[in-house]
Amino acid sequence: MDQLLSLYAEEKNEYDHDIEDTNGNNNQGDTTTTTTVQCQRAQRKIIHTDGILIKDESIRNDLLLALKGWKSKWTDKNNERTSINAENYMILTSPASWESVGLGRKKRYKAEKKLNEHKILWDLAKSVMSTVDEDFSNRYTALAVTHNFIGSPHIDRQNVGPFYGLSLGDFGDNTGGVMVECSARIVAHVNTKNRLGKVDGRFPHWVAPYDHIRKDRYSLIFYQTSGEYQKIGPPIFKEPLTTFIH
Repeated sequence: MDQLLSLYAEEKNEYDHDIEDTNGNNNQGDTTTTTTVQCQRAQRKIIHTDGILIKDESIRNDLLLALKGWKSKWTDKNNERTSINAENYMILTSPASWESVGLGRKKRYKAEKKLNEHKILWDLAKSVMSTVDEDFSNRYTALAVTHNFIGSPHIDRQNVGPFYGLSLGDFGDNTGGVMVECSARIVAHVNTKNRLGKVDGRFPHWVAPYDHIRKDRYSLIFYQTSGEYQKIGPPIFKEPLTTFIH
């Protein structure tokens, strides 16, 4: 799998993206479009789909403000997942997860201290998650908080089920989504800007290109590393999963 991820990373650098919204819709509605990507190695079909829009603009604004405040204190720090290319990366864990893994006293103290320091961000994120999937809002055990996450094909080996991703910021619409492998030559692009997109991170996935030089992209990844294991698949949870042409 590591060799496969390396090949994906190499191939990603050869893309000439030509994104066409065949439905002619804006990003306020649910859309599913297909794009052909020209590569030096081969052609790949990309399935475009939208996450669930967070309609409450006020809570989106509060969350973005909290993320900007976090970034100002967490500048250029990515010590928690160094394999990921991101300017800032932080992981918060839930109290329930501390119990399930039998966290030792010192590690528990550090986890609790970090959670308390970012309580407003944690509570806002949980509130947003509950508007889309209340059951999962009570089950996820960790929250990854990122700023300008770039590319980085990987799989989430510790996850016991799918994750939800949300991105906020001034980066362009229909850019910076979550890309996930559906088959060798079919890739899904899940639009997560102001939206919660559900993806099974146990498939290879990465962040789609966006203007990370001049723009800011913040993201929250809600995931579960303990509890009941869910069978892997499907890679995404929106139609047209049943219409893929391999």
